[in-house]
Formats: sequence, C-alpha cells, structure tokens
Amino acid sequence: MKIVVLDEADAELTAAADWYEQEREGLGEDLLAEADRVVSAIAASPTTWPLVAGS
Repeated sequence: MKIVVLDEADAELTAAADWYEQEREGLGEDLLAEADRVVSAIAASPTTWPLVAGS
C-alpha cells in the first residue's frame, strides 16, 4: 500500500522532532524512527486500522 504524507504533516513532524531533540539529545531521532516504524506497519497491514472518513 502506498502511504501519502502531506507536506504539512511532514513539516509538523520535523518541527516536533527538532523540539524534542532540544529537550534531550536523541529524542527527536527516536520520534522520527517511531514514526517511520508506524508508517511501515500501516503499509504492511493496512486493513488493521480503520479508515478515516474522507481520506
């Protein structure tokens, strides 16, 4: 399954990772790694999660 991440969502995730990285070194990287893990899990098994109306 193809996963589409909107530019706005990508920018928000990057900003959050930058903020977390300032709070504690490595935490922003952990956030990005977890986001990647979750997106990969969704792509591998898309029927596991419910669809959002209008998506």
